[in-house]
This record gives sequence, C-alpha cells and structure tokens, in this order.
Amino acid sequence: AVQNLSGVKITGAKTQWGSCSAKNSLCFSWRLVLVPQALIDYVVVHELAHTIEHNHSPRFWAIVAGVFSDYKELKKQLGLQAAALALEDWHDI
Repeated sequence: AVQNLSGVKITGAKTQWGSCSAKNSLCFSWRLVLVPQALIDYVVVHELAHTIEHNHSPRFWAIVAGVFSDYKELKKQLGLQAAALALEDWHDI
C-alpha cells in the first residue's frame, strides 16, 4: 500500500520521468504524455513503489514486479523513448 503520499506535481524535468522525495511527494515530467500509456503506468508504479522502498533494492523491484512482471522490458522501452526524445529540439513552454 502507498505510504503517506504527500503530494503530486508535474514538472518540466528533462532527464527524469519521475521522482519521489523522502517525504513521499511525487513529481512527474510533462514529457510522459509523449510515451505510450503502458510506459506512463510503469513510471507511476515505479514512483509509488518508492513510497514503500526509497531505493532500488530487490524488495523495491519485487513491488514493481508485483504489478508489472515484465518491468525489465518496460524499463528498456522507456530508455529507448528517452533516447528518441533527446534527439528532439524541445522548447520549454
């Protein structure tokens, strides 16, 4: 179960899809709207898992795998999307 979520923000982050603070505040880059829904879902689950485990330990990945058994493939696809979007000439709004 999500542990004491303290807030959610949308940011203009260019190098991170999402993050979770020590106080369980989640941030997501607006750039997520540019990737397939399955990858958005993966990022959301990844950050929610950080509200339980604030690291990338085996326990953390077990939480993610409990929702996405194919998380390794999703993580790979997200990396490919990041590389493709990095080639675009984005201008902040």
